[in-house]
Amino acid sequence: MTGEKPMPPEAENGLPPEAGSGLPPEAGSGRPLVKAMRVAKAFGGKPVLADVSCSLHPGTVTLFSAPSGSGKSTLLEILAGVQAPDRGAVERSCPASLMFQDNALVPNLDAEGNLAYILPPSMPKAERAEKIASWLKLFELEHRVYPRSMSSGMKRRLNLARALIAGRAVTLLDEPFAFLDERWHGVVAGLILAKASAGGAVALAGHEPAPALVKACGGLLRVLELGAPPVILKDAGGKAQEDAGENAPEGSTGKHSEDDGGKHPADDGGKGPENNGGGRNPQGTCDL
Repeated sequence: MTGEKPMPPEAENGLPPEAGSGLPPEAGSGRPLVKAMRVAKAFGGKPVLADVSCSLHPGTVTLFSAPSGSGKSTLLEILAGVQAPDRGAVERSCPASLMFQDNALVPNLDAEGNLAYILPPSMPKAERAEKIASWLKLFELEHRVYPRSMSSGMKRRLNLARALIAGRAVTLLDEPFAFLDERWHGVVAGLILAKASAGGAVALAGHEPAPALVKACGGLLRVLELGAPPVILKDAGGKAQEDAGENAPEGSTGKHSEDDGGKHPADDGGKGPENNGGGRNPQGTCDL
């Protein structure tokens, strides 16, 4: 016995009842939900991304894998529409949720308020309350706790809940496993699988595939390695695919000062510094 707390009933399967529901018709079309074509981006004259092309298809999980400073966060933000590429184009067929690496929680709202903030005002009050309660229960968060009182792990869990509760067809997650221990890795991987299995597209940024992600997603997972060209498309087992087609980025280079991407220790008890997102959309979502 390890003494770990038993997971709530929803977490036994890795998701609350509505985790994979509410996706629009585009999710079942088979067409790319997001398609980047020869995207390039530079900061201060230093190239971050060069000629990157990729597509996010329904029912897939894509990991953008690279060392720190390789442009993973920049690529997610371009796919989401938060940043515009210097060259190239991005086609989007539906809205997306973006989980920022630095959490970007609203500091003057409690956990319940941070989730309520992104739900449509037209949602019936009872439905809103039930949805929020379900996600807070899954991530073991109290309704009235504020970000300043949360540990790094709690902030990450609230950040994930906020990105997932919106039920968007495209979900973009920047370092979703950071600050979480192995127990939570399994829950997050289950949620990612639920989104993809329901016809959504999930893209993540990270250093390498988390074992829980590989175990949960199996053949749904593909890995796009960013860094010095050429970028290599691999399957979940690490085997390079001979024909990546339009999904393979053609190249990526340079560094981005905001993409620190460091490997974070599992820290579900220590207090992390508060970060309100530095002027980014505090919703953690963007209408594409």
